[in-house]
Amino acid sequence: MARRRRSRPRRMSAAVIAGLLGVLAPAGVAAAAPEGRIQQIESTPGQVTFLISAAGLAEGQQVDPESLVVTIGGQEVPATATLSSEAVSADDAPARRAMLVLDTSGSMGEGTRMASAKSAAQAYLTAVPDDVEVGLITFADEATRAVAPTRDRQAVASAIEGLTPSGATALYDATALAVKSLGDEGSRSIVLLSDGKDEGSATSAAKAAKAVAGSGASLDAVSLGAGSQEEQLAALAKAGDGSLVTATDAEALGEAFVAAARSMSSQLAVTVEVPADATAGTKELAATVEVDGQPVTDKTIAEVQPAAADPAAFGPRAVETDTMWSNPAFMALGIGAVFLALLVIGGLVVNTVDPSRRSDGRIRRRLSGSGAIAEPTRTSTVPRTALGDGATVRNAVAMADKVIHGERSDALENRLQTAGVPLRSSEWVVLHALIAVLTGLAFALLSGVSLGMTLFGLLLGAAGPWLFLSIKASRRQQKFYEQLPDTMQMLAGSLAAGYSLPQGLDAVARDAGGPMGQEIQRALTESRLGVEIEESLQAVATRMQSKDFGWVVMAIAMNRQVGGNLADVLRTVAATLRERERLRRQVKALSAEGKLSAWVLGLLPFGLIGYMAMVNPEYIGLLFSSVIGWMFILGGTVAMAIGLFWMSKLVRIEV
Repeated sequence: MARRRRSRPRRMSAAVIAGLLGVLAPAGVAAAAPEGRIQQIESTPGQVTFLISAAGLAEGQQVDPESLVVTIGGQEVPATATLSSEAVSADDAPARRAMLVLDTSGSMGEGTRMASAKSAAQAYLTAVPDDVEVGLITFADEATRAVAPTRDRQAVASAIEGLTPSGATALYDATALAVKSLGDEGSRSIVLLSDGKDEGSATSAAKAAKAVAGSGASLDAVSLGAGSQEEQLAALAKAGDGSLVTATDAEALGEAFVAAARSMSSQLAVTVEVPADATAGTKELAATVEVDGQPVTDKTIAEVQPAAADPAAFGPRAVETDTMWSNPAFMALGIGAVFLALLVIGGLVVNTVDPSRRSDGRIRRRLSGSGAIAEPTRTSTVPRTALGDGATVRNAVAMADKVIHGERSDALENRLQTAGVPLRSSEWVVLHALIAVLTGLAFALLSGVSLGMTLFGLLLGAAGPWLFLSIKASRRQQKFYEQLPDTMQMLAGSLAAGYSLPQGLDAVARDAGGPMGQEIQRALTESRLGVEIEESLQAVATRMQSKDFGWVVMAIAMNRQVGGNLADVLRTVAATLRERERLRRQVKALSAEGKLSAWVLGLLPFGLIGYMAMVNPEYIGLLFSSVIGWMFILGGTVAMAIGLFWMSKLVRIEV
């Protein structure tokens, strides 16, 4: 079935304004002529369907379906029209729905406002066509759906009679609820009545207008007397391609509601046949019908899709190929491998979602792994992991602990902490190995188990996590460097205000945010566990590989030994660090061209090899099929490595 695309005209309809002002005009003043309104446009290949109604009809007036004329892009096209009340009788046609949204706030109890609103709503029920499903939403302190859209008029009438005024005015909440209650199929309209501006809605004005505009439903608003609410109602009516009418008395209010119902009575369902030679695209759609011999016209924009002359000529064609996947046994093996990979990933996800682990947090997991705190009693002696508490995962992490230990484990742990990755070294090794295996498996399946592509996938899976860790650590360090001068200035201000050093560091940890706030908070946590504050701060400098922060720690340690005004010292240090950061950025800008050249020259050979492998594999294959070719590859690799090393030394300037 062809996909249906729905659109609606984006314009402020003057039709209902003209019609309703006509019924509200004083005696002796001629009513404005009816005007058209196109809605609910749907485009499919070869057809465009929409609804057109005439707003501002006097009592007894009706549109003439036989007079319909439709043009697309200025060219008249064949079209048929049927009254919507007849079109919805078909089983597969979407129903027409209308929603009465009535204000029941406390201000509606003044005078005869509530009685007039009830009378107008009852008049709407009487005038609206029988096939239209009508619902009721009321709003005071909150919006309530009193009656879902239904053809049972008595149920809606009984709910209207039981309305009592009280509370505030949740106008926007009621609008959003009306849009939701109408659904997204068929002809939908909203008649909104309010006597005051919004008070207390959880939905904002912008969200309410966006909901109306995106729903495709029309919205006509009625205001009881001029007031500040008219601006809000006008915005909603504009979003719903409708109008705002002000009713000053009970008679005018009733006429406004009846006029809205009469507009639905004149609604035509139109089907347009798009010519086969028409060009696809967005074009102007115009429709004209007659009311008592007087033409009623509306124009909008619609997407046109000509019918395909031969559906078999379009779309992909099956191509028979003789590959290894044609073998049923190999196909079963591939499906089994995919299932196994999905099972492993699903098991990791399930193990990761451990409610008992959420309360412990990252610090408990790290400390439990190092033996600083005791683990809860468990059937397994293996510490809990960030990857899950399943037996398989815990045993894999324990095995990784045995494989990497000592300096290698400490170096990897420091790298993870620098990058801000909440994993222990053994957990990272297990995750790294799993990513490498799954990447290799994915490349093997995509390439039909090609040995070269499988090895490439394994290498990519092995290098990818290291590259991610390196980039994340580098960015976090850079952010730390950028925060350092302002942080020292903040700490100096805290000390000058009378804070102690731990109190000042605590204030910095709360306000700085980013890696600086995280690292200072960790240093404070370690100091509360018994570590000297200088040692915990020096650990931050080591972990972030920051000589500048090391100088700050040195200044703090010397001040604690010999005394003096630490705030003044930190201000001086902050000024020095700020100048160093300015100089570092200047050097980075001046060396950017050299770094870009190094990247281009380093990647160019690989890009050229990849391009030649795609366009002329026989030509580039000579390099990999002869001894001389491998000698050229080895020599070129060595020369390129030397050149890149030399260029990196040229563009790397220590500040």
